[in-house]
Amino acid sequence: MNRIQSPSNPEIKQIAALHRTKERNAAGLFLIEGPHLLQEALASDLVKIERIYVTERYAQTSEGLQCLQRAAQRAITLTELSEQAFSKAAETETPQGVLAVAALPNVGLDDLPANQIVLFLDRVQDPGNVGTMIRTAAAAGAGGVIVADGGSDPFSGKVVRASQGAIFTLPVAARIPSAEVVEWAARKRLPIICTSPHAGEVYYETNLSGAGL
Repeated sequence: MNRIQSPSNPEIKQIAALHRTKERNAAGLFLIEGPHLLQEALASDLVKIERIYVTERYAQTSEGLQCLQRAAQRAITLTELSEQAFSKAAETETPQGVLAVAALPNVGLDDLPANQIVLFLDRVQDPGNVGTMIRTAAAAGAGGVIVADGGSDPFSGKVVRASQGAIFTLPVAARIPSAEVVEWAARKRLPIICTSPHAGEVYYETNLSGAGL
């Protein structure tokens, strides 16, 4: 296993840069932080994990040992960081000793399922709301999610954490212009279901089987 001690190491700076949307998009990478999210990502076929970073303390726990074994089975590069280096790399204020760097999924509109409901988030700004809605979409049986250009980045740390791993179970098409989504839905002849907090019917009492947006 590789080891990095200094928080000034160039690799640590590259990881920390992924806290920002611009740097994530430029590198084509995003962060997965914490044991629960990493376990969800390792169980998903939609996520390609490039590297995993752990502290010595985490690596010595039973959970950490299981994580390292699964990573080794998938030939994922493992690196042990000092506590100081890990704190610099992590985005959360109280890091849990494990994080991963993964490739941003390359999902377009035509990659979304044609026979299931798809959730379209049009310029939703709050990352917590975006993550919660992705989690709700997964629970409701949606086949995918579209996040419009101008909304919160679905692969920011706050959204990923708010989704509680649901973002690894659905294809998510990000940064899609709203007009392009409308044209796609018209071309596919998808029925459009609008949502409102003031509607008289809740989603879990609605028949959402079949295609739709």
